[in-house]
Amino acid sequence: MRSGKNCTITSGEVYSWGRECLLQAKLVKDHGWRCTAAVVLGIVLRAAARSISVSAACRDLAKGPSDQAMMTALEDGLPKTLSVLERRLNEALVAYLPRRMRRPAWEAAADLHLSPYYGRPDKSRNEIFYGAAKQGTKRFHAYATICIVQYGQRYTLA
Repeated sequence: MRSGKNCTITSGEVYSWGRECLLQAKLVKDHGWRCTAAVVLGIVLRAAARSISVSAACRDLAKGPSDQAMMTALEDGLPKTLSVLERRLNEALVAYLPRRMRRPAWEAAADLHLSPYYGRPDKSRNEIFYGAAKQGTKRFHAYATICIVQYGQRYTLA
């Protein structure tokens, strides 16, 4: 059951929302006038979005901080343990969920789609899903989707 609503958001809106969400979570502290929390998070989000290193993201910006200053700001500003960082991130993300979605467990639907692949893996065997023979091959590209359907709205989780 799909709703009749069609929502489109731009990459700029996603970036702005993500940065504001992380700023409100106070994950990173200011580290000087050039490495404010907003600048540090902006560079980290840029690096994540483009799948590049933080150093490369710093080099892309003309008036941004140096990569060493960024690494020092991250080292000094981020929580020292992974569990604290995960807890703060989860709390920040849950704060934006509608109230009806804030419960510990949901029933989720998973869909697995296998496309036959007749070649060899490029670099590693892990690139290909191996299963029972179908359409003349045991090798497949696998695509999975996990969703929650609540009140006629579909929420794609992964």
